[in-house]
Amino acid sequence: MGRQYGLANQLANCAVCLMLVGSVAAGLVLWWRRRPQGELGAPTLQTGDRMPAGVKALLAVLAVLFPLVGATMLPALAWGRWRGQRLR
Repeated sequence: MGRQYGLANQLANCAVCLMLVGSVAAGLVLWWRRRPQGELGAPTLQTGDRMPAGVKALLAVLAVLFPLVGATMLPALAWGRWRGQRLR
């Protein structure tokens, strides 16, 4: 509830929270201004691009240790595979 260390702690936490919100908003605005018109601005994949095995292992470990992370990875993986098959 934020009562343990008094008003100074509440104000410090509020300042940190507002800085985080501001940095997210600034990032979105800067991306929107710099992206190519009519495009997302993401780099294109080449035919030989693959994810390194170490990254796959790290993602698998995170999915097991944090089930909600794994639950959000599954739809993203399904979307990527579906889109990849659709583009071929």
